[in-house]
Amino acid sequence: MKMRLFIAALLCMAACCIPARSQVNYSVEAGPQFSMSPSWRAGVALDIPINHRYSIASGFYYVTRHHSESSTKNISQENPDTGDREIFSMTTDYNIHGNYLQIPVGLGLNFDRANGDHYTLIVGCYLAYGVGGKTKVRTESRNTVKRMEYSSFGDKFIHPRFDYGLDIEYKYAFRGHFQLGAYTEIGFKEIYHSSNVMSEIMGKIFKITAINVTLGVSVGYRF
Repeated sequence: MKMRLFIAALLCMAACCIPARSQVNYSVEAGPQFSMSPSWRAGVALDIPINHRYSIASGFYYVTRHHSESSTKNISQENPDTGDREIFSMTTDYNIHGNYLQIPVGLGLNFDRANGDHYTLIVGCYLAYGVGGKTKVRTESRNTVKRMEYSSFGDKFIHPRFDYGLDIEYKYAFRGHFQLGAYTEIGFKEIYHSSNVMSEIMGKIFKITAINVTLGVSVGYRF
């Protein structure tokens, strides 16, 4: 609820404060990111001026996320031939690939240098919707290996499609058009459910194994 109110407030501010003749700046961006494992983000960024110092920053991105996890547990089972109880271990490896469409909305603080270089600090939020991806599961026990593959957002492997959280970005435009950037995302929603005891404990304490925590860099061209 708070997230919806925050986004609505930003959009209302943009509608009320932006002059009709303001120029909308946009850029194309792409680059690697790290969230538990390497992935990437690419898309179009929009910068809508409010005045010479502030702007509304948004965009539309295609984002990939990868998450890997392994767990081992002991299983007790009765041998049908002898009637004795047998204990054996089973190891399960999860490799989750998710593809998202992502929209950030934030307030930009802009600085211009005399040589034409441009700096922007953006603080806001992001909304993401899962559109595809595969989850591979490998199970090994008693020297027998089983492999399964599901849709990451399908019925058999339940993985939330929606994600949202805090988005902080820094962008530097130089020579008029070229752009470098760095960003971090901190999710507000638990999207990973651990089956590993240590990861589950860490997730309950720090939440870093359950939510999206991403660091990334980008290169782009500003129009």
